[in-house]
Amino acid sequence: MLEMLKDRLWRDIHGDTMTTDEIEVAVDRAMQLVPSEEDGWDDETQPYAEDAAAALAYALRARLTCDPQEAAWECRRVYEAADHFATTGLPIGGSEAERAVGRHSVVQAELCRQRRDLNELSGLVNSAIQNSQIDKMRRRSEQEAQSFFEPHSEVG
Repeated sequence: MLEMLKDRLWRDIHGDTMTTDEIEVAVDRAMQLVPSEEDGWDDETQPYAEDAAAALAYALRARLTCDPQEAAWECRRVYEAADHFATTGLPIGGSEAERAVGRHSVVQAELCRQRRDLNELSGLVNSAIQNSQIDKMRRRSEQEAQSFFEPHSEVG
């Protein structure tokens, strides 16, 4: 279901416009996919599933409201997944642990991706968004999702 909602949002961006009602239903569905402790997820995968569903819900809400804060929260949830991965095996708390998380290659790669995407999007503000640019961003997004947790994946 999450994949279907994500694909629908990409099609919307590509020009197959979603209605307000369709977006609202999609937001509700994405929120229903945020796992709770009662859903039986294990401690290892539950945080990632939660971040993924919540990030998509925020992206859909950003589309609905045009509120940049919704987009920022979406980015924060993706960062949280990288942060959670980076903290695995680290002692809880402490300034050195925080610095180690900040230096972790998965966290740095995500921050670089977000910066790159924001720069590209800001460059599109004063020009018509071309389908080829959307296609490029989608392909890159899907490719990078496959290597999100690889410590030495390249961002480009």
